[in-house]
Formats: sequence, C-alpha cells, structure tokens
Amino acid sequence: MNDKMKQAFDETFRTGETILWEGETQPFRLLAGREGRGALLRWCVGALCVAAGSLVTVLYHTFSPGLFAAMALLYAVIAIAPVLTRAQLLGQRYYLTETRAVTIKTDGTVFTMSREKADAVRLFPLENGAALALGSPLLEEGDRQLRWRALHPAENPGKFGGFNALGLVFYNVENAERALRLLQIDAEKAGV
Repeated sequence: MNDKMKQAFDETFRTGETILWEGETQPFRLLAGREGRGALLRWCVGALCVAAGSLVTVLYHTFSPGLFAAMALLYAVIAIAPVLTRAQLLGQRYYLTETRAVTIKTDGTVFTMSREKADAVRLFPLENGAALALGSPLLEEGDRQLRWRALHPAENPGKFGGFNALGLVFYNVENAERALRLLQIDAEKAGV
C-alpha cells in the first residue's frame, strides 16, 4: 500500500468500524479472458488501419509525415490503454465493513457503497481469481467490462462524500467467495 492509499485508508475508515473482508487485485495476464481478447483485437485492427493508411498515402503519392505521425500516435494511445488499465488495477484494494463496500485505488481515490445498496451481487470466475460485481447497474453489463468498471465504478454524479458509487467491482481477488457470502447474508436479512 503506497502513501496515498494509506492516507486514504486512514481518512476513510471510521473509528470502531470493523473490516469484515479485504482483498486486492492479484496479478493477471494482460491478454487473459474476454477483455484480453478484446485488447488483442483492438491492437490488430489498429495496426491494420495504420498500415492501410500508410499504404494509401504512398500509392497516391500523398505521403505526409504529419499524417503518418498522427496515425501512429492514435495507434499508440489505443495500444497502451490495456497496459495502463492493468498497471492501475494491480494493488487496488477492496474492503467490506459491516455497513459499506469500499474500493481504494492506487492513486488514493476512494469509492464507497452502502451494503444495503448492493441490490445484486455476482461472482465472475477469472483465470486465477474472481471478480465480484456489486450493484445491479454493473450486472447488466455482465463480464464485458470488469476491468474498466473496477477502475471506473458506476458513480453517483453530483453526490460528494458519503456513499458515491452505485456499483463496484472487486477485480481478480482471492477469497471472493467469502465476500460474496457476507453480501448474501445481507440479502437474506432484507428478505430478498
């Protein structure tokens, strides 16, 4: 846990608040699973577009170093996005207390969600762990954007402080089944 995360942890948890479960994103292969295949597809399509654009400019004798540089830069942005997503996810921490679900990102950003608002939960098996999705807004997407949603929770815009997430994803965590059981106990108590 870096200094920003430690500071966020100290500021987030109340005196006397009990942490019932905690986890962090475990290492995962960049090209694993559905999202990995999507990244590979984007890389291939991007490379083909840059190659086709370059070929067209050469064939029609309209080669422009500026245009080529712009295409290459666009491709670089597309290519680096999955790598940056993986780097940002590694080390991200997740907590369940008696009242809240909490995500602390590596930059110290905190997202919280009342456990009462976790109206739906689902476990998605991954290559070497599992992703736990909390909140019906995320379950509608299925497993299509688990990495993205772990970094960008379904926020409640305009509400600062307190509970600010409509959904959270605990991505590639060990012992996710225990967290799921804790959340299912909440559902049983509510009579759902």
